[in-house]
Amino acid sequence: MQYLQWDDSLSVGLEEIDEDHKRIIEQANLLNDMVASRQSIETIRVSFANLGILVKQHFSEEERIMATYRCESTEKHIAQHQALLTKFFDSQLQLDMAESLLQVADITKEINNRIIDHIIDDDIDLAQVVHLRKWQSGAGWLNRLNYKIISCLEFFRIRSRLILVTILPLLAMIGFATVILSDALRDVRSMDQVSRWIDSTLLVQNLVHELQKERGLSSGLISSKGQKVSDPLQLQRSLSDIKLRKLRLGTQPLSEVTYAGIEHEIISLREQLDTAEIDVLQSNSRFATLISQLLNIPSTSFSAQESHDISQLTIVLLTLMQYGEAAGMERAFGAAGFSQGYFDDLLYQNLLHYAVKQQGLEQTINAYMPADQLVSWQQLLADMPLQKINDSRADAFTSLKQNLALQRDGTFWWQLTTAKIDMLYQFEQQLALQLKTMADSKQSQVMTTLIATSITMAVVIVLTGLLSVLLGTSIVRPIERIAKSLRELANGNRQILLPGTFKNNEIGPVVNAYESLRRGMTRMVILEQSQMQHSFVLRQQMQVLDEQIKKGDELQQMAVTDTLTGVLNRRGFFAYCDNTLLNVHRDDTPLSVLMLDIDFFKVVNDTYGHAVGDKVLRHFADICQQELRSQDVFGRLGGEEFAVLLVGSEGDTACAIVERIRCRVSDSVCRVGNEEIRITVSVGVASVQVEETNIETALKKADSALYKAKANGRNCAALA
Repeated sequence: MQYLQWDDSLSVGLEEIDEDHKRIIEQANLLNDMVASRQSIETIRVSFANLGILVKQHFSEEERIMATYRCESTEKHIAQHQALLTKFFDSQLQLDMAESLLQVADITKEINNRIIDHIIDDDIDLAQVVHLRKWQSGAGWLNRLNYKIISCLEFFRIRSRLILVTILPLLAMIGFATVILSDALRDVRSMDQVSRWIDSTLLVQNLVHELQKERGLSSGLISSKGQKVSDPLQLQRSLSDIKLRKLRLGTQPLSEVTYAGIEHEIISLREQLDTAEIDVLQSNSRFATLISQLLNIPSTSFSAQESHDISQLTIVLLTLMQYGEAAGMERAFGAAGFSQGYFDDLLYQNLLHYAVKQQGLEQTINAYMPADQLVSWQQLLADMPLQKINDSRADAFTSLKQNLALQRDGTFWWQLTTAKIDMLYQFEQQLALQLKTMADSKQSQVMTTLIATSITMAVVIVLTGLLSVLLGTSIVRPIERIAKSLRELANGNRQILLPGTFKNNEIGPVVNAYESLRRGMTRMVILEQSQMQHSFVLRQQMQVLDEQIKKGDELQQMAVTDTLTGVLNRRGFFAYCDNTLLNVHRDDTPLSVLMLDIDFFKVVNDTYGHAVGDKVLRHFADICQQELRSQDVFGRLGGEEFAVLLVGSEGDTACAIVERIRCRVSDSVCRVGNEEIRITVSVGVASVQVEETNIETALKKADSALYKAKANGRNCAALA
């Protein structure tokens, strides 16, 4: 008998559950003793019922504990209880109908196995859930939080956790690098815009400078009533047109400023100047409007989001352009007054207005000028003929107030102010080129940073990928291999050996524990096998012997059977015929031999294929078997040739059987798919003589008769 033994490894850590298990095992062993001592079946039934009562009480206690701790797996365990109780009920019914102790022993053995399975598979899982609930009820919030975090991580496999450990810092770094790269790309685009803005501003500067000259010459032309500066004005107009074309080709205008409109305004203004339709004030005002539109192009297209040094220098450059325009307006109004030889109040007010405006702009320039350019700017102011310009302005004031003639003419004024404006223009060009150099330098630096950051990120990504692979190879794969080996070991495969490459790291102790477990289980199995009961061995041997005998009979049957039709093959037919001859000759039983050949069977194969031909052969064999008697021997000799040994028939009786088979075959239809195939058979008939000890002589005679039947037109029988 199979006895159960309590072991501490069966303990689930819950005292009430463990006590139930001990009582159940004790009752199960008492039942086993009754069976082993061959007590009456009635006594065993009572003990079996007591075991069922203990199991039911045990299940009630487990369900009470699950309800107390609100276990999530309560429904699952209740279903397991119901299944085991149902098995107890079925076993009790079987026990009531048992007639021998051997049947009782089988029933108790199965119940013992179910009890052990319940303790190990069901109750240990339940105890783990209960222990967890107990811990959660008494743990602090920090421990519960830690448990929840660990529980969340349990949804991820170790490989996924390792990937997260490597990916999260990488993602953070990628995010940081993305910010850097986006800033770098923005700076690259910004510097490119600055560079293009400077190119556009230089072209605008050139055009404004030429228009300022044209404005001054136009003022002189109007004041002198066409007597002066006519030729220089025409030359200056050509220079202005050249600069305008370069501006239109080199830049794209803003939406509110069109170069075509500016060009049209310049042409209209020149026509009115040439026909003396406007005076100096109107001319200067319209020139100022044109130049203001041009100066608005760099002012409105400049973005203040650039770096401080570039923004500061850009503001200075824009202010210098305004300063130059104010100087140009001062030159134009002064040229008008000095060219006509006197100043009226309006001319002098405009002259003084733009002089004061230059002073205000000069203060702004001094405030924003970078330190490395401030000395150059101050030197430029010192080199300008500012004192002579101030003296000329004072001469204009004296002429206005005292009504005296001017001491200076228009040419002198034009040369002074033009020299000042040209110096400003050169300084503006210098600042613009410096600004472009700064933008190009910063763009180069940003591009270097962009490339370095990209390369660094690529290297980090590659290293992170290699690290993930390395961690997977050194941690995840060994763990997976150990887990697989343990599953195989649990299923009885004790042949898996783990390599010793893990013994130098943290996985080494796990490998050693597995190896110790494998060797212990191997030793235990070998010892148990050596202690197996001799009766069990004999039972296994008898079972093997029975199987071998059965297998031998099957092989013998296969050796004499035609695999296609299921009738006897050539070897089987001759063997059965020889055996029949030995038995029937003693009683003088008449025998006849039939040789049957399906007519035109080759046509069937050629027309429909061999697969259909095989079905026709089976169809023919089935008809013959239905018409023959149980004592007759029927076999297939090969191809479409069959033979029959008719036992107890000869002469007319044999011919009647042959005719019945022939008619049945010719009237039948073999259906294969959508095809209906009809066949006929030719038969040769011969009697077996008493002195013949084998069937071969009769078969030869029957074969000759078969050829005679074919010669007679087939689908008939012939006697030998």
